[in-house]
Amino acid sequence: MSFKNNLWLAVKFYWKAVFIIIYPLLLLPIFLIYDNIPNRCIYVIVLMAGLWITEALPIPITSFIPIAFFPSMGILDSRQTVGCYITEPTILLIAGYMLALAVQCSNLQLRVSLHIIKMIGFSPRKLHVGFTCVTMFISMWISNTATTALMIPIVFTTLKELQEHGIGRIYEEEVPEEQDEEGPGEQTRRPTRSTMGFFITIAYAASIGGTGYLTGNASNLAYKGIYETTYPNLKVNSGHWLLLCVPFMLITTFLTFIWIELLYMGLFRPNSSAAQEFRASTEDTLAAKTYIEEKLRTMGWISFHEIAVAICFVTAILLWVLRQPQFFPGWADLWVSSGTTVKDATAAIAILLVIFLVPRTVKCFYIFSSEEEKKPTSHSNGLLTWKYALRRLPWSLIFVIGAAFAIAEGSHKSGLSERMTRDLEGMETYSPFGVLAVSALVATVMTQLTTNIAVCVMLIPILATVAKATDVHPQYIMWPSTIACSFAYLFPVSTPPNALIASHINLPTIELIKAGIGVAIISYLVLLLIFAVFLPFLMDINKFPLDAYMGLDAGITTTEEG
Repeated sequence: MSFKNNLWLAVKFYWKAVFIIIYPLLLLPIFLIYDNIPNRCIYVIVLMAGLWITEALPIPITSFIPIAFFPSMGILDSRQTVGCYITEPTILLIAGYMLALAVQCSNLQLRVSLHIIKMIGFSPRKLHVGFTCVTMFISMWISNTATTALMIPIVFTTLKELQEHGIGRIYEEEVPEEQDEEGPGEQTRRPTRSTMGFFITIAYAASIGGTGYLTGNASNLAYKGIYETTYPNLKVNSGHWLLLCVPFMLITTFLTFIWIELLYMGLFRPNSSAAQEFRASTEDTLAAKTYIEEKLRTMGWISFHEIAVAICFVTAILLWVLRQPQFFPGWADLWVSSGTTVKDATAAIAILLVIFLVPRTVKCFYIFSSEEEKKPTSHSNGLLTWKYALRRLPWSLIFVIGAAFAIAEGSHKSGLSERMTRDLEGMETYSPFGVLAVSALVATVMTQLTTNIAVCVMLIPILATVAKATDVHPQYIMWPSTIACSFAYLFPVSTPPNALIASHINLPTIELIKAGIGVAIISYLVLLLIFAVFLPFLMDINKFPLDAYMGLDAGITTTEEG
């Protein structure tokens, strides 16, 4: 082989190793020319940003860089740095995810999904509505990836059932199974436009649904941790989140549904090929209804396992929402003595203890029964087992969020935040809405190219500084930008839901781009409308809160001690 070919192979196979060696060396002038603590912090942040974007190192491994670099470079000591990785938002993420795993373990989400579809209807368009609503709702509480993985087989099987009854086709070219090796297979066949519409909607509804509540996705919790770490006297309120983000979620999902229907389903174009393809007769609708009802019949009556998990799930939501609703005293105000702070992780862990304690069957209650057939023959597991949860917990996300908190704390301790505030003093003449619009737009663009959690970790600490420089309430800038981090619609690499649907039906990337541009614009405009109009009713957005830093331990606030 020629030298040129060998060089190409070397770059192709070993570019990550070369990047990991050269990239940190190229960044050294950042602090070698003007060596001070803020520049050292900038070096670490830029280093991590490059490794996160290129994934030259695994993302969770890159997240450990502050533990090695911050103490050795005099930015934070080891105790403070490591402490950033286990915080209240981190515990909330773990507990919330395990609560979602309990729902998955009981199969409750499948029963709820099928009942919602049965309630909405069985025609192709009604099924599209049903799948969209179910995905959006489940994604509020369960991760976007898990929700999409749950919905894909349900949607695919339903479309296959419709196809067998003459309603539409899944792929443009169908071949018998025995000809797959010589003809187009599932990985090469192009899905029909209606199939694309169903699956693209599922991915987008999962991303949008994740914005509806704090535990909906990791970037929400990362924002909560960064915000409360940066401003110890300010808190993210769960009730406020629901008041603004649920309307945003519902409006955006509705407009996204209309947009996908226009593009792929022939909405308002009854004579189009897409509309004709999914025009179902009464017999065909009954066939779809029969399939859903048969699926429910196979599942049988709701089990004690599902009922107990549902009670725990609803109780957790109520405890989160009613902890400190602001409009009236919450349970934390009435129950807990003064001087003690109770946050959402407290309620989450309390429910989690119940989930591991309560057995998933009622047979244990018959241990003293005189009827031998009712007595248990073995021990009963809890509603969730540690073995089940251990394999499915998102450890990588936990480490990335920990890195976000470490960066926020390091920026504050090193004096980088204060220096950036001074550098941005000219922005105080900008209108608050202008800053909101630009920051949300930057987040929307960035999240198309890398994961939403990585964008949140890199962008939100900067916006905290921008808020102080522009003298506006930090939530007015940071909160909408966090939501915008979930607007990852254009590419399969933008977010796992996109990758899952693209690989499952061999979705062309150009179709994601065409659909995603419209949904990104819709999401961005609705975001500006909701937050610009309604957030001022919840807080004074035109002034940076003077008490934002009160309560922070004096030993970790002064720049000189960084």
